[in-house]
Formats: sequence, C-alpha cells, structure tokens
Amino acid sequence: MMGGCCLATQASLNGSLSRPLKSPTAATTFSFVVGSTCLCLVSLFSLGLKKVKTVDSDVEIYMWILPGFIGSFYVGMATFIGPRLGFSLFFVCVVLGQLLTSLTIEYFGFIDIPKAHVSKVQLFAMFIVIVGAVLAVVERLQVSGSAGLLILYVCLSIAAGSGTSIQVAITSAFTKRYGTYPHRTALLAFSVGALVSSIIWGVALIADEDIRSPNFDESTWWMYMGGILGAYYVAISVAVGPVIGLPVFFISVVAGQLVMSAMIDLFGLFESTQQNVSALRAVGLVLVFIGAVAFRLIRSKKHPKGPICSPDASQEEFEPSESNCVDDLVVINI
Repeated sequence: MMGGCCLATQASLNGSLSRPLKSPTAATTFSFVVGSTCLCLVSLFSLGLKKVKTVDSDVEIYMWILPGFIGSFYVGMATFIGPRLGFSLFFVCVVLGQLLTSLTIEYFGFIDIPKAHVSKVQLFAMFIVIVGAVLAVVERLQVSGSAGLLILYVCLSIAAGSGTSIQVAITSAFTKRYGTYPHRTALLAFSVGALVSSIIWGVALIADEDIRSPNFDESTWWMYMGGILGAYYVAISVAVGPVIGLPVFFISVVAGQLVMSAMIDLFGLFESTQQNVSALRAVGLVLVFIGAVAFRLIRSKKHPKGPICSPDASQEEFEPSESNCVDDLVVINI
C-alpha cells in the first residue's frame, strides 16, 4: 500500500513540477534523475539484506534495459495522456491493465514467476476491486474528443498499466538470476529510464522553442521529490511483489493509490484543488479494501495444504525447513 501511496504522490509532484518547467517531459526527466541519484547513494549499503541467487539461469539482455523503458513509457503516458483523457479514466485503465496482466503472469508462470491457480471466488474478489476503483473515480471522469482518439488513449493507458506488471516480473527475475539486491535492480531500471527520458526531452527541446526557457525560480524543493518516491516503489515491487504474489501486490498498490489520491484532494496537497470526498468515492474505497482482503485470504482449492515453501526449490531436492517454509497463518496475515 505504501508503494501505491508513493505512485499517487509522485504523479501529483510531477504534475506540479511540469508547470514551472513548461514541459511534462522535463519533469519526468528530473524525476528519474533524482530517483537514480538517491538509489546510487542507497546502493552503497546492503540495508541488512543478503545476496541470494535462487534461479540458476542466465540473465537475458532484455532484463537489463526493458524495465527502464517500461518505467519511462508509463510516466510518459501519465504526463501526456492523463490530462487529455482525464486522470480518473487513465487511472481506471491502468488498474485494469495491472490486475489482468499480473493475474495472467502468475497463472501461466511467465518469467520465473511460479504458477498459481486462481479460484472463481478470487476472480470475483478482483472484480470487486475493479468496481470499487471505478466508483472511486467515476465522479471525476472527463471524456472528450473523437471516438477514435479516445480508444487509442484507453488502449495506451491499459498498456501502461500492463507494463508495470511486466516490469515487476522482469526486475524480480533479474534480481534472482543475477543474485543482487532489490534496490540495486531498481537503480538499473531508473538509470535506463533517466537516459530514455533525457533523450526524449532533448528531442522535445529541439522541436519546441516554448519549453527552452524553464522557470526554475517558480519551482520549490518538494516538487523534485517524486523521483525518490518512484525509486521506493520500484525497489519495494522487486522485494515484495513476488513474495506475496503479483495480483495481491497490485491490489494493495491500487488501494494505496486510491487512499492517497483521496487525501490529496481532501486537503489540497501539492498545490492541487481541494475537493471533498463524496459518499460514492468512500464506497469505492471500501470495496477496494474488501476485495483486496478477500483475494488474499481466500485459498484456492488446488493450493497444497501445509506449509508454504519456496517456489524455486525442486520437488526432488527440496526438504522443508524453517529457512524456506512459513506457516499458513503467517502468509495469510501479510
């Protein structure tokens, strides 16, 4: 949930920064640069973690660069499509892409993610989450423009949400195959994202004279903190996402995003317009939490009884022990 709160706050901070810099691309670039700098400093330390290579497979070339491209694509879509499609509808499309893709990845076991059966009741719980997300933002939907352009924006927004799920799967696989720390994997993704965003900003500067004179004096220090929050989200997604399962992780992220966006509107944080939280929006938030808890606690019929053990251990060589097994009650209460 904290990761979801960070994403909602980062979007608001980047939006505030784009006004004095006169360019959403410039705000995106600064966000990635600040996040990369923060991760450079943090990567000097182990943070009490241990390097563990749990997958005996080679690191593919795409694992080095694709997460950074996905990150820059998502932030770019948020800054470009969000204002045109309406942030509320953009958010719903992102949630749809995140949940469906994460469920697909876990069901089929793509990119070193262990297969997990999903029951019909869990699917219904995910449906409740989607309905709650729609109710939470339905009052703020802003749809305008031609039908063809609207469909294009919706498809790109869903693709951006799907990309974040794929990013988590790839960064998790990279961490396990290479045997490194999650925050160092996040540094790699952010560094590639910073490079891609810088190139795009450079092209934009050449093409548009109006953005060549940003007004840094009108910006404040807190506007540049979005990158730190984004870095925290990527690092926590690598460390936590595969442990609790991608669908549960993104349901929790959705809950955090909704709660934080409601707090930003209620108190008018980060120079946003202050708005009251309606009863319909509150109902949507409650449904999201009910669906999240139900999805996590409901066990699949095909789930093995007894301790939950490491998915990376083979059936022939694996022997349950305290180091790689946890009790059902511990897993349920995460």
